[in-house]
Amino acid sequence: MGKKWHIQLNQSKSIHINFTNRCFEHIPITINNQKLPYTKTAKYLGMTLDAKLRWKAHVKKKREELDLRYKKCINRKELLAVPP
Repeated sequence: MGKKWHIQLNQSKSIHINFTNRCFEHIPITINNQKLPYTKTAKYLGMTLDAKLRWKAHVKKKREELDLRYKKCINRKELLAVPP
């Protein structure tokens, strides 16, 4: 006999995405009579995946995060700078 896993799906944190290069109409998916929202990108283990499995969405997101960090560093340097 195998062990039973006591797992419950959280429909409020779940999304629906199809990975394909083809154009199609998505089929509505429901969990506990709640329809999952369809999106073109999904975040999984820190990676932003798009429906065509391209890097564009992930690189854009990481670039925005780095720009924010860079701006914070510049502002700190200006605050810490001692006038001559």
